[in-house]
Amino acid sequence: MTTPDPTNPSGWKYRRRIVFCTLLYCAGIVGYVVGTRQDTELGRLIVMTFGGLASSTIAYYVFGAAWERTKGV
Repeated sequence: MTTPDPTNPSGWKYRRRIVFCTLLYCAGIVGYVVGTRQDTELGRLIVMTFGGLASSTIAYYVFGAAWERTKGV
């Protein structure tokens, strides 16, 4: 396995920052829709869409970590 390069701009520090910002953005949008009680079809679609974005972000984050660990990229 190779040692991670801390000067690499595509390192895990930046990946984590992007993932956390994406999850916070999704939580903010969903929280706003739920907090303002927008119980409409559009509100439900927004919650489902951003819930899917958050789920896929977590899944790709875990997959990327596992891939890099096993492949030693």
